[in-house]
Amino acid sequence: MGTWAKHLKDAFALSLCAALISNPAPAAASGSARIRLKGSVRIDAHVGKSSGKVVLTGSVTDEGAGPMPHLGVSVSLLRKLNGAALDVPLFSASPDGCGNAGARPLALSADRLLRADRLLLSTDDEGRFCVRFALPADQFIAHIDVHPTELLDGASREITFDSALATISLRFDPEPRLLSLDGSTTTIGVVASPDEDGAMDAAGGVPLQLSNETGAVIDRASTDASGRALFTVPSFRLGLPGSGELRVTFAGSPTAAASTARATVERSTRVSLVVPRAIDGLLPASGDETLMLEVRVVAACKEHGCQSVPTGAVEAFAGDTLIGAAMLSHAEAQIVAPLLTAQSGEATLRLQYLPDAPWFIRTTDLRLTQPIRGLSWSEEVAMTLSGLAMVAWSLLVRIRARKRLLEPKRAAQEPTPGVRVVNTAASSSGWTGRVVDVYDGTAVAGARVRIERPGFERAAVVVETMSAATGEFRLPDAAAQPGDQLTVESPLYATLRRNLPNPGDLEVSMLLRRRQLLDRLVSWARMRGGRFDARPEPTPGHVRRAASSEESQIAAWADLVECTVYGGNVVDARAQADVEQTAPSGGKADR
Repeated sequence: MGTWAKHLKDAFALSLCAALISNPAPAAASGSARIRLKGSVRIDAHVGKSSGKVVLTGSVTDEGAGPMPHLGVSVSLLRKLNGAALDVPLFSASPDGCGNAGARPLALSADRLLRADRLLLSTDDEGRFCVRFALPADQFIAHIDVHPTELLDGASREITFDSALATISLRFDPEPRLLSLDGSTTTIGVVASPDEDGAMDAAGGVPLQLSNETGAVIDRASTDASGRALFTVPSFRLGLPGSGELRVTFAGSPTAAASTARATVERSTRVSLVVPRAIDGLLPASGDETLMLEVRVVAACKEHGCQSVPTGAVEAFAGDTLIGAAMLSHAEAQIVAPLLTAQSGEATLRLQYLPDAPWFIRTTDLRLTQPIRGLSWSEEVAMTLSGLAMVAWSLLVRIRARKRLLEPKRAAQEPTPGVRVVNTAASSSGWTGRVVDVYDGTAVAGARVRIERPGFERAAVVVETMSAATGEFRLPDAAAQPGDQLTVESPLYATLRRNLPNPGDLEVSMLLRRRQLLDRLVSWARMRGGRFDARPEPTPGHVRRAASSEESQIAAWADLVECTVYGGNVVDARAQADVEQTAPSGGKADR
């Protein structure tokens, strides 16, 4: 009964997860370390024409494609002349405001000029901005900056355009926000229209190509007489499940400038559970007191060629009681759970998949029947003798463990996040590589990889890209300077910053935020020692049970770690910060 009591207690503790996550325990003291995290923003911009003027329009959105209103945006222009890029004095460009639909026209004045060559704007209630310039026929570069705030990082964007060429506006119709990969094909609609003098007539016969965030071309199509193009592509070519981007591009012509439209998307797939040993939901009969289950998860998109490897955890229930759980590794999990074997009968089990990312969609639970064979007289005697042997072995282990407590502890050889140079390339070839999980080596798709140059107020982005579905990335050659850093960000992984290595082929290893929370607890318990340490390693449940009544903050922190890591919710930067602000400081080992 002791084993069952422990599992019942753990199940009760897990049932408090929702309350703990929504009401995290306060920090132990005002002097404890707190983590300040900033959100990121994205700039989308387009150059068109109206009434003989060049029109620069754009929008600023957050990571979830939500509009970011009332943010400071600065704009400057460079003119390409004889192979050089020269600043354009903005008074000579006669800038004036232009109203978006539902927005008041922008009144420009001298106080909006940060410098002679830089103009200050602000996004409207829907995160949009717009300005018009009178420019001669030539090639220009528009440089756009979003100013950082206390809660947001800044962002930059450059657009090269030729003011002498006609412009074509591209837009997705409808906007592809959520894409399911479970069908064999997906249809993406695009509309093209000329921008000249604000006309919205259709642009027919425009050759377009569709690509994703990796730059790989997915499909090609041309607009019809109504200016509409339809791309019908195999769903697996859109990319792996996760956050990403679709881009539709017109390469340009002798009379029309190149144009691109982007859409932030989230690709998803349904996930089901499979137990290879079960036949029609029936497991082989067992007389063991412990059930060992090999569970596999399968993404529905795999049927159509998708190579997704779902992540998360699997829980096993007997009735409403949680009896076992395990994290997935390479889409497999090994669950060890107790079973009642005192009498013959059968146990009804329910397996539940807990995704750790919103793009893995949980389907119905898997229900299994485990026949239980009662023990014979000889088996009961053997089990009794085995139990006595285990007690003796346990005493021996405790004696040896007590001896080990008096010896210096050795650090475990844990995988370490970082950047490893696989091959050194010529200085002109830039940086290539792959972003992977530091523990299991799986690809990290959609990671933002960039070179940053520290400045007085904030770091400037020298060059940036995103990792492909395979984790691969390519950064073009850039004139690196001493102090430049390689920064890699992904919503579910801890941000990685390292000194910029020499150009070459790199392997970037990243640590899941949920794994980082668990490692933090293990390190704290080992440093604290005594009753908080355990073999092979302490768990949140062990730390919670080891905490005395006077150490309620430690118990609350361990509960919150357990709920966040195993509760099935997405562990992003905000969730990690909520847990880490409740973590206790280190202490001396208990004697």
